[in-house]
Amino acid sequence: MSGSMTPKALYDRWINAWTEFTPEVMKELWDSEYGPLIYQAEELSSPLTTFEDIKSYWDRIPESIECVLEVRPLEYFIQEFEVISSIFCRVFISLRIFSNPKPLSGEMRLSFVSKKNTYGWKLIHYHESREMDIKIIMNSLTQG
Repeated sequence: MSGSMTPKALYDRWINAWTEFTPEVMKELWDSEYGPLIYQAEELSSPLTTFEDIKSYWDRIPESIECVLEVRPLEYFIQEFEVISSIFCRVFISLRIFSNPKPLSGEMRLSFVSKKNTYGWKLIHYHESREMDIKIIMNSLTQG
């Protein structure tokens, strides 16, 4: 990764790493020298806060995900400051998990914070959450 990489290029690499399902690239996107980091995956109750934890997480992901069927960007917003950037995006993602014959599909909301260092823009914060229709949830709660 070059020092001239932009926050948009970082976002594009993230999208491509999911589309091609390349965990090694996902690990390269992180600032391994910065800490504490924040990585909040939707399936985890607490964030990962060290590069070693994030690296270990991505080392284990291929044990759970059989394949990525689709990653479709829906929208993104980038704010860039001198050495910090933030990205918010929505994507549709569909993947096949080994333990389930049906694909896990839906819209996700993601936010990233990256910091510029001598190697370029690197992630220091990531949060993902699944979009849910609150009307459907409320109906299911009230109808038993």
